[in-house]
Amino acid sequence: MARDPTVCVMGEDVVHYGGSYKVTKGLADKYGDLRVLDTPIIENAFMGLGIGAAMTGLRPLIEGMNMGFLLLAFNQISNNGGMLHYTSGGLMKAAIRSDNPVILFEHVLLYNLKDRIPDEEYVCNLEEVEMVRPGDHVTILTYSRMRSLKPFDLHTIGNSVKKTHRVLIVEECMRTGGIGASLTAAITVNFHDYLDAPIICLSSQDVPTPYAATLEEVTVVQPAQIVTAVEQLCQ
Repeated sequence: MARDPTVCVMGEDVVHYGGSYKVTKGLADKYGDLRVLDTPIIENAFMGLGIGAAMTGLRPLIEGMNMGFLLLAFNQISNNGGMLHYTSGGLMKAAIRSDNPVILFEHVLLYNLKDRIPDEEYVCNLEEVEMVRPGDHVTILTYSRMRSLKPFDLHTIGNSVKKTHRVLIVEECMRTGGIGASLTAAITVNFHDYLDAPIICLSSQDVPTPYAATLEEVTVVQPAQIVTAVEQLCQ
C-alpha cells in the first residue's frame, strides 16, 4: 500500500477490529478510512464493489474472511471477476500487482506461525511452483507450493516427473471434485510414458471438516499417511 496508492482494502471488520485474524490491524490508522473500508455483512455486494473498483483502475484487496462466506459471493467471483478480463480486453504482492483477477487462499493455521523474511522486497512468481527440496525418487505435489492452480506449471512439474517417475499428490480438499483429480489427469495425459507407478492422491474425506480436533485428524491428511504413501511408491 505504501508502494502503490491505488491499492485499497475492503471487507468485514477490517478497520477497527483489524480483521478476524488481525491481518489488517493498524492499516486504517496508517492509510486512512478511504483506503481501508469496513463493509456490511453482504459478501456478494462488497465483492461486486471491489470488482467495480478494479475496473476503474484501483487494485482492491477484498477480505472474504473464509471460504464459507466467499461462496455467498460466487456469482460476482465467477461471472464478473473471472470473466471481465476476457470480455473487456511474496504471493500477496504478486496477486495485487497482477492485471488478472486473483483469488489468494491463506491457510488459517499459518496465521500463528512466525518465520524470517528477507529485508529486501521480494515478489513470488504466480506461474511457477516452489521447489522445496530436489530429489530423485518421488515428486510430491501440494497446492500451497504450486502457487497457481489454474494454470498448472506443467513445465516444472513435468521436469520433476521425468526425473523421479513417481508422483504423490497431497491436498486438504475433498477427493471428489478436488484439485488432485485435475492434476492427476493433467500429468497422466502429458507425462504418462515417464511414470513407473500409478499416481497416488491423498485427499481429505468427502465430509465437511469437523471442528473437534480428534475428528479433524481422521478427516484431513496426516504426515504418517504421506510417509506410508512415499514408501509404497518406492517399493
